[in-house]
Amino acid sequence: QKQLHLYTFEGHTDCVRSVAFSPDSQYLASASEDSTIRLWDIQQRKCLFIFQGHHDWVRSVSFSSTGQFLVSGGRDSTIRLWDVQQRKCLHVLTENTKRGWSVVISPENQKLVSGTEDSIIRFWDIK
Repeated sequence: QKQLHLYTFEGHTDCVRSVAFSPDSQYLASASEDSTIRLWDIQQRKCLFIFQGHHDWVRSVSFSSTGQFLVSGGRDSTIRLWDVQQRKCLHVLTENTKRGWSVVISPENQKLVSGTEDSIIRFWDIK
């Protein structure tokens, strides 16, 4: 079968662990072992911003349903909520047991859900 490769984004300095499309498909977020999240403009094919704050691998990233927020989960046992427009971290939540693997924002942007190495799913109130 023929595979169609459109283009490549480069810039991370270590393995990419997670990627997510914005709801309008204009942007891509990528999370890496280089402790950063990059926001890419898909049409312009360039990095718009590098979110920094995690102190170890970023394992998971996802957009809110409106695209206003990004949430990231890191090997540093933190979950971070980012404002995409303002390009800043709004909240840092600390897992009190083992490291987080997966994170997602609820459709109404009021809760985060995380899955961790200790086999537990946690709900976080962020309103």
